[in-house]
Amino acid sequence: MHIPLKKIVLSDDRGTALEELRYGIDAALSGGVAIAPVSGANADVSLPDSVSDDIAVVITTSGSTGRPKKTMLSRNSLRASAAGVRRALGGPGGWLLTLPPSYVAGFQVVARSVLFDSPVVCLDGSAGFTTGEFVDASRKLHASRRYVSVVPTQLRRMVADPAARDELSRFDAVLVGGARLDPATADQARPVATIRTTYGMTETCGGCVYDGIALDGVRMRIVGGEVHLGGPVLADGYLDDDRLTAAAFYEDSSGRWYRTADRGRFENGRLEIEGRLDDVINTGGVKVPPRAVDECIESCSGVEESLTFGIPDDEWGEAVVSYVCARPGSALDAERLRGVVRERLDRYSAPRSVLVSDDPPRLPNGKLDRMRIHEFFVRRKERC
Repeated sequence: MHIPLKKIVLSDDRGTALEELRYGIDAALSGGVAIAPVSGANADVSLPDSVSDDIAVVITTSGSTGRPKKTMLSRNSLRASAAGVRRALGGPGGWLLTLPPSYVAGFQVVARSVLFDSPVVCLDGSAGFTTGEFVDASRKLHASRRYVSVVPTQLRRMVADPAARDELSRFDAVLVGGARLDPATADQARPVATIRTTYGMTETCGGCVYDGIALDGVRMRIVGGEVHLGGPVLADGYLDDDRLTAAAFYEDSSGRWYRTADRGRFENGRLEIEGRLDDVINTGGVKVPPRAVDECIESCSGVEESLTFGIPDDEWGEAVVSYVCARPGSALDAERLRGVVRERLDRYSAPRSVLVSDDPPRLPNGKLDRMRIHEFFVRRKERC
């Protein structure tokens, strides 16, 4: 059986979008209709008129590592995710919405508020994230338990602002996901607030592993170095793409699983993510893990975030390049950053090219726009 699929083009006004989404989620959880919240670049996404009757929402991924995918989440998976998060955090509470509600992390904040009838306050978001707006919105959230979900870039700015640091301390948990949390920011934030690092993706209803430990009902295993996740939080698959669904999801005697394409290992019973399976750079026959390069660069004073990857090179196969986001007011020297990597790792890992920017291109969910940055490096090389 099928039910109507209703596209919800969310308003640019975050408060209006919140109310639109709360109403839509309530209807979708009750059955009889599924929703597809979209905004910005995804507003024109093509969708069918109906979907299977167990689907509650179709969420379009950010496309940070490829083309966006239309991921189908069922009512049961949304409820299982919300229940697991509630148990992990110690109970329901009010939420501060700092992330775009059309992507899974922001959507799930709103979904939990609907499922548990809890308050949610949102930042305006029209001018991007600011710590001043975070402080103002946080002071409007009145609940016995208070939660907020952020990306590492937001957390870095919060811990650098005294007023925002004070507000962080008032939250019972600060969930950090969407990208790797660098050690320096973690060390600054943990004395201030209860930081919970989360791992997951749209295909798992967002974060399903907290601080390396799976939420109740979620299963983890490593197959050939790749992290596989299972349990009731899994998506049903990709809308109108059976080939991609079959490539990403599979079933065996232990249940249904999702191939994450992330490299990982277990350390003292906790999952440690080591990067993407396909992100190792082969330069002149030497394999360079970009995450190690980023950790070196991000340890330098004034660096907010680093993104390292390989681009085609006629002589070496691939060349290592790094895009470095500077903290406000910082003057970073590209050669010094290359020298740090060369000294701590080796000369092969030192980026051939380093681009420093204080205004990086980002996706609506706060992640660096990897595709745009990659294309810029390729075009830059072609001009040389």
